[in-house]
Amino acid sequence: MKKRVLIVEDKLWRKIALQRLFSSKYEITCLDDGLEALNWLKKGNVADLIVTDEDLPHLSGLQLMQQLASIPFFMPLPVILINNERDEIQIKTTLSDKTKKLRELPYQVDYFLADQRVA
Repeated sequence: MKKRVLIVEDKLWRKIALQRLFSSKYEITCLDDGLEALNWLKKGNVADLIVTDEDLPHLSGLQLMQQLASIPFFMPLPVILINNERDEIQIKTTLSDKTKKLRELPYQVDYFLADQRVA
């Protein structure tokens, strides 16, 4: 069974790019905002990795991470946070860890996934 990547992105072009990046190896779920993602996860849906934009309507990617970090079940979940303004991605190995790596785009996602044993 393929692992699932939850993509939380409101910009269509970036959502399509992320889907193309992950779809060959992973099952993809795309949602448009952080609140929708939080509710989806709280309903018992499972993701092995979250890729979220920082700048989202209703609940930002950072706020989503903070909400999930307050729920012990979600603490081991790896998250990639994309920051549009600085063209950086911040990668957290788990919601309970401090940011482990900071890379400028483009970033080798396969390297990250292999490094975090999500692949």
